[in-house]
Order: sequence, then structure tokens, then C-alpha cells
Amino acid sequence: MATALVHFAMRHRYNLHIKGEVSRALLANLEEYQKAWCKWMPKHYAEIAITADSEIDTSFPGESSIAGERKTLLAYSGGVDANFTLLRHFHDRAGRQRQNIKAAALVNGFDIPLKQQNLFAEALSLSREMLKPFGLPLAIIETNWKTTVCTFWEMEFSAAFAACFSQFAPDYPIALMAAGEDYALKAIPWGSNPITNPLLSARDWRFATDGNGFTRCEKAEFIVEYPEVKDKLRVCWMGPMNGLTGENCCRCEKCIRTKMNFLSVGSSPGKSLSKPHRAADVIFMNVRSRIKLSLLQEILDTARAHGVRGAWVRDLRLGVFLSRISIFANSFYSPVKKLFERIIRRIARLKS
Repeated sequence: MATALVHFAMRHRYNLHIKGEVSRALLANLEEYQKAWCKWMPKHYAEIAITADSEIDTSFPGESSIAGERKTLLAYSGGVDANFTLLRHFHDRAGRQRQNIKAAALVNGFDIPLKQQNLFAEALSLSREMLKPFGLPLAIIETNWKTTVCTFWEMEFSAAFAACFSQFAPDYPIALMAAGEDYALKAIPWGSNPITNPLLSARDWRFATDGNGFTRCEKAEFIVEYPEVKDKLRVCWMGPMNGLTGENCCRCEKCIRTKMNFLSVGSSPGKSLSKPHRAADVIFMNVRSRIKLSLLQEILDTARAHGVRGAWVRDLRLGVFLSRISIFANSFYSPVKKLFERIIRRIARLKS
């Protein structure tokens, strides 16, 4: 009955109560189901509450009967997504989807190259410091997978994380990885998505993705409530990839975008992102993918909804405009370039 009526209730903004017994696992899944449809079609659906006279602890095949019952390992990087997942589950703010996070894992060889051991040591020290108040042990996984096996990182990274974490299956039957984008921004194909990630699970081990129902700005607004975490975020990849620094550079696209996530909800970015940046860093970010462009547009939309104004908003608006032009132009340039390359190769073959 709950499944049959969920779309009707979301469309008409009715809370739904079932007179009788309903599986707790089903109710948890319907919470996530609603978030997906509300991101995909926000003009048509709204999240509603679904309750029942009695929630029974039955389970689907391969699932824990009660959310939070099985020990969970968290993929931890020290960034916005991972800390949002940690905070909402640790502080019991994930509803029926709450997982019992008992340990975290940090991979050496993914965002920080293996050769940059000094930078990984800094990231490791910061991660341990951030996890200490939660009483979570931190496992270290070192792998050369990215440089020896990987051919297309953007499409393959979830499989790499699943392979790393599955070795902990006997003690931690669930591995939890934070989502990078919300349902509305999901690009298929992409390495991490709620469709294929569950297929990386085994019979007695589950690879789960958390936070698909929240935008990055919503995650930032959540983290604002925990300044001890906000002030220690590690989000930069440009510096470590170039061996520059283990701190946030506050100049690359990722750093600036994260700063603006916090600014868009009326908060300061925090100590970890306090370094100044130039207006030109925002205006000429020149993002090349539609996903990143959508993430920047999300910031503008969030700032407008929160009544936030400032020079950075004007700079970002111009930057988004320039990036749109760049992406549009590239959509014509790339096919034309490929056409000319084919013509040149054909002429070369004819001459030979």
C-alpha cells in the first residue's frame, strides 16, 4: 500500500499513514526513493512523511533487518561529502537509514599520488585528528591501482573503492561511501551512481552510497552546525596532485566552489578555507563539464534563495556565463576537429 500510494501522496503533499504493519526496511527505502524523485521532478513532487501503526523488522535479501544494526566502515577523505555522511549518521540524523559507523578508511594512491608520501602524512594526521572526537579507528589502505590498472578514473573509481573496502567484510559487512552529487545532477555514465554502486556488493557484504538526496550547498549548511569539523575540512586536490601543499590552496576550482557553498547559505567558509582568492579566480574558472557547471549554478540558486548578495555572487554569475559559452563553443569545436583529423588521415592514406 505504501509503495502504491507514494507518488500520489508526494504529488498532493499528503503525509501517508498505513493502518497496520509495514516493513521498516521498506520505509527506509521509500525515504530515499522520495529524495530521488523530488530532485528529478521538484515541481511535481515533495517529500512527505510515511508512518505506520507498527514497523516490523523484516528485511530484504542481503539487507540488515534494522538500519544501524550492522557495523559499517566509512570511506573517509576529510572533505564535505564524507563529513556530512559521518555527522548525520553519528548524530542520529539519518532517520531509518542510519548506519552504525564503527571505523573509517583512508586510501593512499587515489587523490594523493603514492610518491607524495609527505602530503599523505599530512592528510592522515588531519583525518585522525578529525575522527578522534567520534572515537573511530582509521584504517590505511595503500594501492597502486590508479597507476597500474585504471584506464578511466572518472568511470572506475567506485569499483576501486569497493575493492579496497571489501577486504574488511568479515568485520564490517557494510561499506559506506559519500555521494559526490545529488540525484538531480547525476550523470550517467559516471563512476559513482546509485544504480551501479549496489551491484558492487556481495552476498554477505554491501557497498552503499550515502547523501544522494542532498545538494552540496545543503551539506555545507548542515556542516555549519559543527564548526569543529568545518574549520578542518580537506577539499583541495590541485595542490596535492602537483606536490605543492597538503593544505587547501583556496585558488583551484574545487576550493573556490567549496568556499562558495558555505557563502551561499550565509556562512563563512571556516578556517580551512580562509585564504583569500582573486575575483579573476572565480570569473575565469572556465569549467569544462556540464556537471561542474550545474554545481556552480546550484550555488547561485542557493544564494538567491537565502537572500545572499555580494561581489562574489556577481563574479560567479559572470563566471557561469563564460563557462556556458566555452562549453557551447567546445560542443562545435570537438566534432569539427575530429572531422578534420579524419579527412587528414584519409588524404594521408590516399597519398601513401
